Amino acid sequence: MATRLSVQSNFGHESQDAEHSGSENLKRNAWLALFAGSFLFWVLVVTMVWNLWN
Repeated sequence: MATRLSVQSNFGHESQDAEHSGSENLKRNAWLALFAGSFLFWVLVVTMVWNLWN
């Protein structure tokens, strides 16, 4: 006895796209947080050096 399953061609793609876009959004936010933290660190370093030289 053979069983044949048929599914729609777009089956499962919507959930994968939603997860993929959420993953990309998380990566984008992580990179933005990294750059923002790096920027604030260097602003702090420059401010400290500026205060030491004055």
